[in-house]
Amino acid sequence: MMYMFKPFTAYANFNGRARRAEYWQWTLLMFGVNLAYSGMLRILPQAYIAPVNWISWAWAAGTLIPGLAVTVRRFHDVNKTGWWTLFLLLMPFLLIYCSIALYFFSAKYVPGKGDINTTKDYIWMAIPAIIGLFAYIPPFFFLLQDSNPQSNRFGGNPKKPGNADAVF
Repeated sequence: MMYMFKPFTAYANFNGRARRAEYWQWTLLMFGVNLAYSGMLRILPQAYIAPVNWISWAWAAGTLIPGLAVTVRRFHDVNKTGWWTLFLLLMPFLLIYCSIALYFFSAKYVPGKGDINTTKDYIWMAIPAIIGLFAYIPPFFFLLQDSNPQSNRFGGNPKKPGNADAVF
């Protein structure tokens, strides 16, 4: 649990390497905060939801940069470029765009009657989602990999005592 808050101390540090423990404990923290927020929204009266939403937006804005930084450093740890993070961020938008484009360019689309008429239309819209699921496998595999035991172009192995940064 000691690595959970380390991305806050290395707030915008996109250089170096991050261990698996640091990345996945950060992910666990984000999941826990979002789960608590969702639960809070269910039990709060309607009058308190707007202020809580502002707190949620502030939390999201405050954790965006450290989340990106720890993800970039995690890719560095397995000797991959940090640009994989951009791939993870842009892939959902690309898939949505492709789904919409395939729908509009399908043979059954009639302007003004934007109904999905046949199973074929659903299949055409599902193709980008299926491709996207397969596209996420390599970066997810990289995030699960163990650290490179040797030093790489991004720095020394963070598991070795001389290379580890201070947690706090």
